[in-house]
Amino acid sequence: MIEARTGNLDDVLSINSEIPEWTTRFSREHFEEFLKDKNPEIVVGYSEDKPIGFIVSYTEGDHLKIWVIGVDPGFRRQGIFRAMHKYCETIAKNKGLSKIELDIAKCRESMISASRALGYHIVGVEHKEDWPNTRIFLEKPLY
Repeated sequence: MIEARTGNLDDVLSINSEIPEWTTRFSREHFEEFLKDKNPEIVVGYSEDKPIGFIVSYTEGDHLKIWVIGVDPGFRRQGIFRAMHKYCETIAKNKGLSKIELDIAKCRESMISASRALGYHIVGVEHKEDWPNTRIFLEKPLY
């Protein structure tokens, strides 16, 4: 059974090493330094209590900003991103936030498609010389 709930940095780090698309592995220190003044929300997806995915986000103004998403390749296309995202939506709504924002590298077409299927709209593009790393900015209003 797949379940999403509040997790912790240890769960994130246990999955971090399983993401093949990432050329850089974030260390505990990197996560802690980036998030130190952000009051982060860590949502982890579990299969039979094993961490298999995560979303790390934080509140920025009137919205929830998703900073990083990872799903163990062995568990993709099984609804884990959808379950974790639904949990994030609940967090954002409970905080009275108006939208959720995220940005994704252009080369991550499947993640862009999955986000659009959840109701996200493309609101901007940041072009990079290294085309695959062009950033696609998406947001989802919370009604």
